[in-house]
Amino acid sequence: MESRPIPNVAKCPEPLEQPLPRLLEKVLARALLVTASESGAILIVDEDTGDLAIECSALRGELLAEPPPRLLLRGARTPSIGFRTVDERQPVLCEDVHLERCALPIFRDSHSHLSAPIVSGGRVLGVIATESPRAAAHGPEAARALEELCAEVAVGVRRSLLQRDSSQRAGARGRGIMFCGISPAWEEAERRMERAADTNATVLLRGESGTGKELAAHAIHFMSRRARSRFVVVNCGAIPDGLLESELFGHVRGAFTGAATDRPGRFEEADGGTFFLDEVGELSLPLQVKLLRVLESGEVRRVGASGPQRRVDVRVIAATNRPLEQMIRDGSFREDLYYRLNVVSVRMPALREYREAIPAISRAMLREFAHLHGRAVRDLDPEALVPLLEHDFPGNLRELRNLIEQAVVLETSELLRPANLPEEVRSRRRPGEGDANDAVPSYREAVREFERGYLTDLLSRHHGDVPRAAVVAGVHRVQLYRMVRRHGLDLGGFRLEEAVAQTLPASRRSAIVLTLPTSAALLPHGARRGLPD
Repeated sequence: MESRPIPNVAKCPEPLEQPLPRLLEKVLARALLVTASESGAILIVDEDTGDLAIECSALRGELLAEPPPRLLLRGARTPSIGFRTVDERQPVLCEDVHLERCALPIFRDSHSHLSAPIVSGGRVLGVIATESPRAAAHGPEAARALEELCAEVAVGVRRSLLQRDSSQRAGARGRGIMFCGISPAWEEAERRMERAADTNATVLLRGESGTGKELAAHAIHFMSRRARSRFVVVNCGAIPDGLLESELFGHVRGAFTGAATDRPGRFEEADGGTFFLDEVGELSLPLQVKLLRVLESGEVRRVGASGPQRRVDVRVIAATNRPLEQMIRDGSFREDLYYRLNVVSVRMPALREYREAIPAISRAMLREFAHLHGRAVRDLDPEALVPLLEHDFPGNLRELRNLIEQAVVLETSELLRPANLPEEVRSRRRPGEGDANDAVPSYREAVREFERGYLTDLLSRHHGDVPRAAVVAGVHRVQLYRMVRRHGLDLGGFRLEEAVAQTLPASRRSAIVLTLPTSAALLPHGARRGLPD
């Protein structure tokens, strides 16, 4: 049979915020397309056993009569190609599975095999395996295509695995943790969280109120070896100072008025798990001393106790929106405690720093609240995005979540309209606008002005790559081409900026790539770079 040509491979246009089965199904369909394969499967690494679990199998191709639910690592003298792919962390190409001792075909009549690892943060999450009944069906070009696809979907797979695992452990109480959208600021925060997760290092989360510090703490816990143990939260700013010591360390009977029985503290409850101290900057100096002792010795003493201290095994994550360095200079925060907490520092960016993610995040929140409140709203009206993108969001993600929930509750149609957004968001004037007596542009003029500015910024960030920019904007590329024409923008100028940037030393480049996939299309990007006829 004649070998089919490998299509031009571009970035995978799948949204990253999807439940794991749906995401893997679409990724597998894409993998079959870019490798010109008949059959395929995605195997996910079991963090506890090292086994490979078959999470998603081919949309085309006949499975073996009794396919294994997972490939076992234990006792394997000649591990299968899947484990070889995990160990080598690079694509494995097998032209004839019948001549390979380590081959373990997944599909009937398989002859050639190609697999590649999905790697995120230095950890192999899984393997995409493709097979074909044709001999030597895969070549170096297909291997590169599959490797590129694995790199593109790694963040989405990692996020979906986090959502699945956290949902299973939360049970009926929650729907799991899912981060939405990508930006350079969030990429850095996620990278640091992931690297710190599988250690026992203390983590300090910094950032403005509402930036998602508690969500990040949950994510660190669920990605850690302590995920099956308790996650205990104490908000230091919400408990009066007189009661906080007892809350943290516990008390014995008679320690103070009302202490009728012995009571363990939250540190003891978190033994073996993770303890999240929110708003740690609100602690008084005496409690800071006692917290430092626990962090250094791993021992707690209940209030009023005279016996030996109790040893606890707790991983501490702290968070604050206060300037601790300034507090140290003012004498209101201990320097030694600061260094003990600030082993791994993660800065949570403000929402205005990754404004381009607002459409993707808003749609994810919209779906969540529509399901929660039983509303028929399915998507955002494009006109509703204008005030959302212009708003500064001093309350960050918490504020966005609140106003999306309000709008969903009030909405009666399938599109969330700007009329249901809060008045303070809809009526906000742009910086630099004149007084009320100045000429006010018409609505159409204002939208056109915003659209042109948005397009210019979008195309500049993506160096004139319209298909890629369309994925980020959540519109079809044909629609984006029409908008470019309507505003008379020159794509060549944006591409020239990229060419000039490539001539500069790496230390002087300031290119920022923002990838916010929101399209559900499975078709590959066209290779065509000019405007359509």
